[in-house]
Amino acid sequence: MFGKYEGGGGIDLAFLVLKNAGVYVDSGANIGQWFLYLGHIEALKSLAFEPVRSENAWLAECVSVQSQWRVDLFNYGLGSEEAELDIQVNGARSTLQIDWYTAENYVREKIAIKRLGTVLESLEIASVDFWKLDTVGAELEALKGAREYLQQRKIGTIYFECHPSNYQEISALMGSFNYGIFDLVDGQLVKKMDTDITEMKDLVAIPL
Repeated sequence: MFGKYEGGGGIDLAFLVLKNAGVYVDSGANIGQWFLYLGHIEALKSLAFEPVRSENAWLAECVSVQSQWRVDLFNYGLGSEEAELDIQVNGARSTLQIDWYTAENYVREKIAIKRLGTVLESLEIASVDFWKLDTVGAELEALKGAREYLQQRKIGTIYFECHPSNYQEISALMGSFNYGIFDLVDGQLVKKMDTDITEMKDLVAIPL
């Protein structure tokens, strides 16, 4: 309906990485916008994480009629450890950051949180080719939950949303795993040299 209304450059990058198949992780899958462009790739193995009940149900219905797509859909979010947390429900902007949007007074849901590393090990998945990480403020914790895979550089490309409040911590964490952080400019990766960001933006991390 909307085309690449959000994350268009990221979708193009994902298709470039995954065009010959691989393992794709979509955390913050929402209603499956990215799957419209990636789901048809032959032999692509996809893991979709969407904890908000309404969005998960929408995505489940879509996936159910696409029998050729290999999508495992999970109704929980990703973090640094198993937990049960409140999420503010606001469609694609739903967030675990309870101190955000306080004036709007959004409805909250209780959701389960699991570690990506634990999930991948349980599914006997040795590596991930592309991880789209859009958890609206919880990206740092999700990355910590994949520590063992990042330490061994078993996650190839990470396209992640980053908030000014967590950029420096994410940069330091990824640097400790020998990943570089890049801007995506007109389809090209440009090494990020800034020590901070001033607004929410999408970035790319890849092993050096």
